[in-house]
Amino acid sequence: MHGRSWTDIGTALGVTRQAAQQRFHAPHKRYDPETMSEDLRQAMTHVKRAAVQHRNNYIGTEHLL
Repeated sequence: MHGRSWTDIGTALGVTRQAAQQRFHAPHKRYDPETMSEDLRQAMTHVKRAAVQHRNNYIGTEHLL
């Protein structure tokens, strides 16, 4: 995001480029709710609520189940 290479980041952290990439990967694509069907929008609302209840800052398979 700030124009630094993975090599620069790895060097600053004292790890390899690959280790830096694995630890700080790019965020997942965000989907526009306007392009979702109403059923999918409602499902995502329930999934987000489950993630918040578990104090997670991500949505994983455990929230979908």
